[in-house]
Amino acid sequence: MRNYFFVFMVLIFFMLNSIAAYADKMQTAIDMIEKNNSSQAMALINKAPKLIKSQDEEGKTLLHYAAKKNDINFLQFLVQKGASVEAKDSHGRTPLHYASMSESYAAVEFFLSRGADINAVDNEGMTPLHYAALFNRKECYDFLASKGAKKDIKDRKGRTPIALEQEMAPINKLRDLAGRARWEPFVAMINKNPKLVNAKDQYGCTPLHYAAGWGHSDTEQFLVQKGANINARDSEGATPLHHAVSCEQPEGAKYLISQGANINAVDNNGQTPLHYASYLGRSANVEFLISKGADINAKDKKGRTPLAITKEMAKKNKSNPQRNYEKTINALLKNGAK
Repeated sequence: MRNYFFVFMVLIFFMLNSIAAYADKMQTAIDMIEKNNSSQAMALINKAPKLIKSQDEEGKTLLHYAAKKNDINFLQFLVQKGASVEAKDSHGRTPLHYASMSESYAAVEFFLSRGADINAVDNEGMTPLHYAALFNRKECYDFLASKGAKKDIKDRKGRTPIALEQEMAPINKLRDLAGRARWEPFVAMINKNPKLVNAKDQYGCTPLHYAAGWGHSDTEQFLVQKGANINARDSEGATPLHHAVSCEQPEGAKYLISQGANINAVDNNGQTPLHYASYLGRSANVEFLISKGADINAKDKKGRTPLAITKEMAKKNKSNPQRNYEKTINALLKNGAK
């Protein structure tokens, strides 16, 4: 009996290791696609063909990730290898939904030529046309409409694609103003329509995320005084503080923390603001966060501490003067980082 139990445990051990190894290959393939290394991704898939129909934690296949890249040769490769154009992730989105978020309609045209459902609805009742409207992708929107996409389908909030586009117009305008550092008209828009202070764009970002991310502390103060949610989360789970520490100077982060921002808030990947600052080599922000009680040895979902991430990035960015990894590593070590 003991021998059977031992054999059983050995089999379980090897099975779990095999699953973990395949998950690593899946993540490697995803990283290659995200970095536009399609040739390397093809080579990996040829060696591990089961990757074609594999899904990550969100139910996405490699075709979902490739859909936004508009690399038609790679899309053809994936489909020829057996990838399904109708595969749905955990949100009910098909690759066509993701293609509709991109700036070019090339991938949209490809999926339609392969029989993708132009009016497929996800878990929120949204079609590819909804996503083209949500992300303000006019080329994709016009192309989908010309191919028969229905404009009268309503999502779970009762919005047609046109209604969604109209709803998103003000927050898209605010994002554009922030990106061009036009803070006066930005403030004027919110003074005129105070409800915009906690409005979210297609990435889940609020105006406070914009101000924090661009390091404009005066606008941060204005927004907080207007009732902005200081711990609002974007679609990646990041708070305005996560965005603020990505800037070179700590003024924005200092203000948010003084107003009660959660210094150890974790995003969808389990990363804290200290992980973000460390990742970018923002040594001044790292030292400030530590001085305010940031968890110096917090681990993300991959088990990485801020120090581990800093060392990892230091190897990849040996000659970037804006990212002081050596000083960041020293700041972490002298404060007990592991």
